[in-house]
Amino acid sequence: MNDDENEFKFNINSNVIIPKEYCSKFQSIFSYIKKKYQIKFSRKSQIDSLLKKCKGKFFKAIHEVMNKSLNINVKRLPQSFITNITIEYNKKYLDKNIIELYQEFNNLPEYKELIENNNIKSNKEKLFKEFCSYSLFNLYDIYCESKRFQKEIKEIKNQEGKRIGLLYEFVSLNFSAYYKYSKPHIFKSKGINGQNEFAQKASKNNNKDKLDIEDSNIINFE
Repeated sequence: MNDDENEFKFNINSNVIIPKEYCSKFQSIFSYIKKKYQIKFSRKSQIDSLLKKCKGKFFKAIHEVMNKSLNINVKRLPQSFITNITIEYNKKYLDKNIIELYQEFNNLPEYKELIENNNIKSNKEKLFKEFCSYSLFNLYDIYCESKRFQKEIKEIKNQEGKRIGLLYEFVSLNFSAYYKYSKPHIFKSKGINGQNEFAQKASKNNNKDKLDIEDSNIINFE
């Protein structure tokens, strides 16, 4: 996939038809959906509110994985991180893996220390290492394929209405792409292959199906 914004195709619900001229930019598609379905202006229909909801739900799922995989109590990521939805701030985290992210906020020992202290549950070691090999960008794709994600979409449509649900579904399906490809600054990704033990295993296309979080029983998506 080319990082050129004009060549990137955003993920759109198959029930929503977007004219070709609107499809090159996230904001254009978002605005078209609002106009087409006559979605009135409200806090719930704004991009920033929807981004915060998406980010919060994603990292809530991540936190559950961490606590179900480890024998130690993992502190939540700071609220200041969860609620910060600026493009500049979030871009720099897309290629990080979970270990790197939690360590940045001093919420987790180094992986080697987790191993030495037997902090990883014995039946989760292989799966947890695989889980930590993904960049956040790829991990979000895995999350979007989960039953948990589909359940969240359904709940929002039931609670907020189908129109807001359509907006949320579009934003949530393209949450990571929004930060990777949106301006204000031109951003050329160096790719997801990092130089550490975990990131070397990450692959945008080939490794995505190696970790089925549902089948791994790390986190319950029911």
